[in-house]
Amino acid sequence: MGYDGEIIAKGEIEGNTSSLEYGAIISLSDGTYWYQTDYSSRYISYGSKAKVVEGDYGDACLIIEGERFSVEKVRIEYEDEIDGDFHGWDGNTIYKLENGDAWEQDDYTFLSSYSYKPRVTILCHLSDYYMQVDDTEIVKVKKSIFADDDVVSNGEIKSSSSILEIGAILSLGDGTYWHLTDFNYSYIYSGTEAKILKDDYGKYWLIADRERLEVEEIKDIEEGVIDGNFNGWSGNNVYKLENGDAWKQNDLTISVHYLYNPEVRIISHSCDFYMQVEDTEIVKVEKFDSGYDEDSEEFDEEFDEEYRDRTDYTFKNVQVNFCSRCGARVSIKGQHYCTKCGYRLT
Repeated sequence: MGYDGEIIAKGEIEGNTSSLEYGAIISLSDGTYWYQTDYSSRYISYGSKAKVVEGDYGDACLIIEGERFSVEKVRIEYEDEIDGDFHGWDGNTIYKLENGDAWEQDDYTFLSSYSYKPRVTILCHLSDYYMQVDDTEIVKVKKSIFADDDVVSNGEIKSSSSILEIGAILSLGDGTYWHLTDFNYSYIYSGTEAKILKDDYGKYWLIADRERLEVEEIKDIEEGVIDGNFNGWSGNNVYKLENGDAWKQNDLTISVHYLYNPEVRIISHSCDFYMQVEDTEIVKVEKFDSGYDEDSEEFDEEFDEEYRDRTDYTFKNVQVNFCSRCGARVSIKGQHYCTKCGYRLT
């Protein structure tokens, strides 16, 4: 195939393009944009001189420093300005334009930059859209039903499960709690930066890692303080709060933490309860009733038989003793309260 035809574009590489590879969008200083269709790759520098030559069969070839790359022309959809500030790209960015259109980032580009009402070029190739803000990187985008004004919460995800699925309880760094109602299974992990947006129909959506999942807000939250040490979760822990309530772990979370008198939040949703100790993971819990009546000084023998042989300490292979009041096994070291009846150990 020959590429000795007419030069159809010529100029310097713009848009902070640093490498050529399959799917790259190349911007030239003559105002044209090109989509690379072959799998060749090489690094290039801003300002490199290039030209596009028409092939024998109407195809096109980008030539840079003697190397050739198959390309297709990218259509310029329109130009406009961002309606407000441009803060770069963080993986989940949404920008509203002056014409009312909103565009949501659809790739993993990260860029720290600031400008006010910058010029924007919207590009289209096949069914994909791209945005270039001034002369910064060209970023893949998709049309959004949201705008920055719709953000109601944002921060780092803390979840009741490592992978988000329907029923998961999650919190964001700003202290809000959310229940995932979307049936779509998602590989969004705890620790991921996210934002919550509200659409025109009053529904809330979690936006993270290019995923969009429906959520609902949880407002029934109580705060408290653990009365003593918090050593994490081992599958069957019981923690007593300073207000006298005791909560028993009701899931299989395993983790190790070392905190003394930490603050906790008890989250209530649809008859289920969850506990978050400071900024740790969210764990499903249930109200713990030892069967011990403080006023009558009587112990429920039926409860005693059920729980006497259950071990409630975090670390294995440690010396254990028995609670002097109910007989439950307790760790000699690092445990201040019996996890069964709440009796303070000496």
